[in-house]
Amino acid sequence: MYQEEDVYKIVELFEHKYELCTELKQSMLALKKSVQDGEINEVGVMVGKGDQYMKEIDKVDKQVSQNKNLLSTLFRDEDNDYSHLVRTNIVKLQGILEEISGIHKECLSSVESKTVELKQNISSIRRGAQAFRSYVPRPNPPPRFVDTAR
Repeated sequence: MYQEEDVYKIVELFEHKYELCTELKQSMLALKKSVQDGEINEVGVMVGKGDQYMKEIDKVDKQVSQNKNLLSTLFRDEDNDYSHLVRTNIVKLQGILEEISGIHKECLSSVESKTVELKQNISSIRRGAQAFRSYVPRPNPPPRFVDTAR
């Protein structure tokens, strides 16, 4: 069986994970804005913050996984109040994780479109530089002596 304290410990872990996910979501929204505005320096900062939040979330997940026997017991007892409490927290987490996933996909699509745009700009600059070089006369090579000792 399980102890009430153990259940509340898991609920606290889920609540902490939800708080971290909320902060990650805010960081992802800031990242999305930075990508859309083309602020390259901010993108790096936001990605770093997101990585920190994800590491913290992984730590919480490891703590939760240590109690997987308790969780499986709670899921078998559907009529239990503790089971309802845990299920409610899991549904909240699923919702915010889906939102984060959507924001992440939007960021990726924005980055991909910016990448295509930059590649096109680079290509046009190269073509312009090549055209410029074709109109500029080549410098004469320095004269060489025919009678050189070998």
